[in-house]
Amino acid sequence: MNRREFVASSLALAGCGCLASCAGQTVPRRATGPVEVGTPADYRTEGMTARWAESYGFYVVREAGKIYAVSSTCTHKRCFVSPEDDKRIELACDCHGSRFTKIGVVLKGPARTSLPHFGIKLDVSDRIVVDPSRRFEQAEWDQPGAYVGVGSSAG
Repeated sequence: MNRREFVASSLALAGCGCLASCAGQTVPRRATGPVEVGTPADYRTEGMTARWAESYGFYVVREAGKIYAVSSTCTHKRCFVSPEDDKRIELACDCHGSRFTKIGVVLKGPARTSLPHFGIKLDVSDRIVVDPSRRFEQAEWDQPGAYVGVGSSAG
């Protein structure tokens, strides 16, 4: 085996190893259009709702008078992130160990970027609609369209 053949076969084996180590990872599906997720009354208390996490790629989170749609896909290698425990205070990536607050702020790497939020609004019938085609990075989370305001501290 010459040097070129050795390098090529080494790269092929490394690729197979990577694929094998990543096999079985759950990558959440993403909605292809807007998703209705209820009314503000359905989110009376702070916390996280996982109903749409695996099927549409986001959690609905109420915190500090705002309702967000937080991506359920890790920003490190695109694996599924899930609630760390029954209290749903943190999200964790089982693939590589990244951890996030429930609104998506990185707590522990290897992920370096917070989870994006998706567009969210009230429609004319006061129903909450999430638009996964609109992404808001952490610096944009306070922009109109990145949250729905609720309660006394709503904006």
